[in-house]
Amino acid sequence: MRSESPSCCPFPSLENLDQLSDATKEKAARELNESDDTRQAKIDELRTKIEEFKDEEGLLVDSRRDDAFLLRFLRTKKFDIDRAFQQYTNYFQFRKNHPEIFAEFNLEKVVPYLQTGTFSIGNRSRDGAQVIILDSSKRDFSRFSTDDSVRALAFCLDFLIESQETQVHGFMLVQDHAQLRFRDVLSMGRSDAKKLAGFVQDCFPARFKGVHMLHQPWYVTIFAAIMKQFLKKKVKERLHFHGYDYEQFHKYVAPENLPESLGGVLPEPDPEAWVRYVTEKSEKTE
Repeated sequence: MRSESPSCCPFPSLENLDQLSDATKEKAARELNESDDTRQAKIDELRTKIEEFKDEEGLLVDSRRDDAFLLRFLRTKKFDIDRAFQQYTNYFQFRKNHPEIFAEFNLEKVVPYLQTGTFSIGNRSRDGAQVIILDSSKRDFSRFSTDDSVRALAFCLDFLIESQETQVHGFMLVQDHAQLRFRDVLSMGRSDAKKLAGFVQDCFPARFKGVHMLHQPWYVTIFAAIMKQFLKKKVKERLHFHGYDYEQFHKYVAPENLPESLGGVLPEPDPEAWVRYVTEKSEKTE
């Protein structure tokens, strides 16, 4: 990562949040069926479907319906109105069903977790996906629950998905499990796996391009096996276990975009820099 300065973003992949490069526009047209000619009409069609929904449970009362927000769901579902609407309702249903995560969904609540450095923001993968690095050695399992982890991940995703480039290219989650303890794996049960899988693959409006695990001890496969019970076929195919095979992993993310701990050339992420950046951006939008 580049050092912070007044003239540039300290996280290069977060520059130009509101713009798409010409190459990304071509990718959006090719992979997502996005067109300048029909984009607004599709957004309006989705909004109409939401407004006409017989919301007997009040699920979508006061739900966000602006163009930018609806566009995320359309891009994720390749501009299929019915599938985008289903994910939209799933998103708000999940938030309603899990107040333990979303009742206090704010910066103040997640800062202590972010300060641990468990989640850090990388650059982009070779195919443009926004990389999020999870270092399990930084998480204090006696202090933070799985709900805390999901809340922090959801907060980071909500923040990062503001990027137009990321909406098209998606996310890649890189997990470093070098120091993950056996007892910590056992503390993550079936309900935790189901909750995390449901949020990532059925609710959040983003393209998840892969999960890459490195330095994993053998017992990580215990939780992975539990998780796979709740994953769709396409998501299962995007799980990669690299161990210490950096050569294989670097086919997905170039070393110049990775910290040294993952076989790259960059210094280790500074969690305080990420907290400062998120705090600054959050204050500007209030």
